[in-house]
Amino acid sequence: MFLDERSIPAGARWDQAIPAAQRASRATVILISSHAGAAWYLGDEVVTAITLHREAPDRHLIVPVRLEPGVPLPYGLSHVQALDAAVLGSLGGVAAALREVVARLRGQAAAPVGDVTPGAAPAPPLVPQGDGCDHRRLHDQRAPWTR
Repeated sequence: MFLDERSIPAGARWDQAIPAAQRASRATVILISSHAGAAWYLGDEVVTAITLHREAPDRHLIVPVRLEPGVPLPYGLSHVQALDAAVLGSLGGVAAALREVVARLRGQAAAPVGDVTPGAAPAPPLVPQGDGCDHRRLHDQRAPWTR
C-alpha cells in the first residue's frame, strides 16, 4: 500500500513518485474530507484515477472514502460507490472494507466487513472533525494486510 508520506524516501521527487505508483496500482483509494477541496494535487490524482479506470475498468478500481458525513464526492466520482466511514463506524470499519476490496482484486475470499483479525487491536473510533480523520491512522490499520 502506498502512502506518500511513508512510501517516498527523503529527497525523492513526489511529483514523479505519486503518479508512477498510481499507474502501477490496481486501485486508487481517494480519502475525502471537508478539507479535500484545499488539497492542491488531489484533483490531479482523481483525474488520473478516472483516466486509468476508463482505460481499463477491470485493471484499475476507484474507491472513494468519505471520512466525514455529508462531504460531497469530487467531480467525476458520483457514479462510483463510495465507502462511508460514518456508516462503517470507524476507520477500522473502512480498513476492513478495504481489505475486502484487496481480497477481491486478488481473487480471494474476504472476511465480512466488520470481522476483526485475531490479535488485532480494536480500531479507534472515527472522530469526524480535524485530526480525528487521520489518513496515517487508516494507512497503519490497512497496511498489514497488503504485505
